[in-house]
This record gives sequence, C-alpha cells and structure tokens, in this order.
Amino acid sequence: MKCLIKQLFFILIILVSYSSSGKNVNNLLFSLNNKIYTTIDLENRKNYLTLINSNLKNEEEILNDYIKVIFFDNYYRFNNENENQIL
Repeated sequence: MKCLIKQLFFILIILVSYSSSGKNVNNLLFSLNNKIYTTIDLENRKNYLTLINSNLKNEEEILNDYIKVIFFDNYYRFNNENENQIL
C-alpha cells in the first residue's frame, strides 16, 4: 500500500512539473484600450508572417510590425465608429 501511494505521488509530481514547463509562456507585451496583447499573440503573428512568406526575420522587426498593425486596427475601428454615429 505504501508503495502504491509513493508511485501515485511520484506520478502526480511528474504530471504537475511537466505541465508547468511548457514553452508557451503567456507574457504581457502591452495593452491598448483595455485589451491585452501577449507573447502568444506575437507567436500567432509570426506564424501568419511565415504563412504569407514575409521578409521580416528579425525579432525586433516582427514586434514593431505587430505593434503597428494593432495601432492601425484600433485607429480604423475608432474612426469607423465615429463615422457610423454621424450617419
């Protein structure tokens, strides 16, 4: 019985340590208009750029591109909302 408890405890420790050692760590990059953008969002952007065969290879260039896209999207949405209110 003690051996079984030790084995279950050992398996539990392995499972807990394995799940916490994942490489997808969700770190905050920045926030804009109460919306948070994380490293997972940046990884998704990298995957998208790879999919469209973009020339951006440098980590800093990719981050700057991502930030510009987010700002443009927010600018467009803000202006589009104002336009709809006028009509």
